[in-house]
Amino acid sequence: MARLLYGGTPADFAVALGSSVQIPDVIPEATGRTALIPEGAVVFNVYDSVDGNQVTDLLDESGSPISTVSTSTELGDLGRVPAFYGPDNYTADLWLTTDSTVYYRIPPSTTDLFTRLATAEANLDALTQQMLPRALETAGASVPNITTAQVIATLAFNQKAGKRYRVTAMPNGSASTIGTLIRLHVREDNISGAVVRGAITEFEAVTTSSQTALLIREYLATQTGPKTLVVVAEAQGGQYTTFSSQSWYTVDPVP
Repeated sequence: MARLLYGGTPADFAVALGSSVQIPDVIPEATGRTALIPEGAVVFNVYDSVDGNQVTDLLDESGSPISTVSTSTELGDLGRVPAFYGPDNYTADLWLTTDSTVYYRIPPSTTDLFTRLATAEANLDALTQQMLPRALETAGASVPNITTAQVIATLAFNQKAGKRYRVTAMPNGSASTIGTLIRLHVREDNISGAVVRGAITEFEAVTTSSQTALLIREYLATQTGPKTLVVVAEAQGGQYTTFSSQSWYTVDPVP
């Protein structure tokens, strides 16, 4: 784990109490103390808690090793506690002190923490997607003597909007004649024009005995809820083909 950044914010300044003065325009009259910004560098030791262990494994903002933190002496930046990096693998607050009596808590940069949180959430989402159960796994039914476009499998499953799904069709069939051209495609809700990815797979029957084809398509869900995809087949050139119950179809979420 990389180091977290501390300090360097508009609130990180060393301030000392000045003289007692009359507060103007206050009724009844009251006095208060002026706030002084030290011109000289204030050197802070760094601890992991009040009266805890001193932390010396530190880096300045440029990445150079330091063991203490000193305020700025530059006129335009006077008294500022500079940004610095805490120890490797350390994510808790740090405490600054000059005398081991009074301690000032300084939290890590929320920017670093939110970046790490976003990365962790993305990794968790990716892992969850990989662990998602298969949306659908089903055997096909026997569909005889197909010539024109006909549904050979109906794939009904629950989808989640924005997720991508992979449809794998492995229809097992036999053609009437060797060389019969068989077309396969997947479409949404059995709507003729709604072809998933607009692609059609064609293959020639190399035997009149059964053979298994392979069709893989990816589908992007636009809504959450029940969804139906269908696998459509047709035989070309006046021939026909018959698909058996040994066909197999799956729908899987894409990680």
